[in-house]
Amino acid sequence: TKLRVAIHRMMRVKTAAAFARWQDHVARAKDRKAALARAQRMLLRMMNRCVHSAFSGWSQAAAEKRALRGRLMKLALRLKDMHAAAAFARWVELVAEVKVLRVQARRVLQHVSRAHAARALKTWKAVARI
Repeated sequence: TKLRVAIHRMMRVKTAAAFARWQDHVARAKDRKAALARAQRMLLRMMNRCVHSAFSGWSQAAAEKRALRGRLMKLALRLKDMHAAAAFARWVELVAEVKVLRVQARRVLQHVSRAHAARALKTWKAVARI
């Protein structure tokens, strides 16, 4: 029985050692898992900073582009209005010029008409004296 007690004692020592090794293994696995979780959180924060920075840059560029597009539209409308105003002003000038030309043409026609009537009257008088 002494042998049996000795064997049991050796088995308990081996079992205790194995249990201690298992506990160390579990503790190291927990430590690795915690370190991995910390590393993942840190990496996620770094990625979020990078994504935030990229999104912020894109957002700012989009806002600037939108503002520039608005200013360009305003300028284009202003130029279009200027061209329309210039065309209208030219049309007004042409209408005024046509009115002046009509008055001048009327005067020329009246003058020619009077001259023609005067010649006709003169011819009639000459024929009437005979």
